[in-house]
Amino acid sequence: MENTLLLMKVIAAVHGVLGFIGGAIMTSPESQARVYEYRNPLAYELHKYLTYCMCFCLVLCGFSPWLKPSATPLWIWLSLGFHLLSGALEISTQRGRVWCWRCIATGYAVKITAAITLTYLTSIYESASNG
Repeated sequence: MENTLLLMKVIAAVHGVLGFIGGAIMTSPESQARVYEYRNPLAYELHKYLTYCMCFCLVLCGFSPWLKPSATPLWIWLSLGFHLLSGALEISTQRGRVWCWRCIATGYAVKITAAITLTYLTSIYESASNG
């Protein structure tokens, strides 16, 4: 049980740090100007706030194992949902842009694997602590 909680804390902490770094990068005006130039203003705002929500959920996922371990899967799955929505918005509003499909698939595969792993570790931890 202790190893399960430790592993869950490590995975969640890494996601929390990555969410914090991603949020810090996306809030800087230089990166926003570079990423969002020549874009529809409505799509720009939607994508920006979806990215903020995704990073905020990752940061909460990083703190969750220490405060309430059973909420950890909620935050990682919410961040994945916001990531999927922002990816769909990105693909639908960028016409004629060359995409690295392998990069996109790898990014989603890593996030989905982490979400499944954290959900599994949480279920093991909860069942061990109840019994």
